[in-house]
Amino acid sequence: MQLGIRVHDGEKLPLEQLLPILHERKFKCGHIALSKSIFEYSTAVPALTPGFAMYLKKLFAENQLDIAVLGCYLNLAHPDADALKTIQEKYMANIRFASI
Repeated sequence: MQLGIRVHDGEKLPLEQLLPILHERKFKCGHIALSKSIFEYSTAVPALTPGFAMYLKKLFAENQLDIAVLGCYLNLAHPDADALKTIQEKYMANIRFASI
């Protein structure tokens, strides 16, 4: 069994500082919600590039942590059509990001 943590429940530190602490505390995996866990970089749709995904994957691996969950908390039933389109674009960007 692997013990994991929601990364955004830890200390509010840059990931480069937080992940070694999580490893030290014996966590083996993490649930990362980009907009809740990362504040030192943009998590807007244009920033969700393959390079950024690979950087996060490498950063977690260097700290012997698996990414168990990529959280994306969005209202996919928003009643406003324009807002829903924006939400769907962000959701699809997160799906592409997760595939990497």
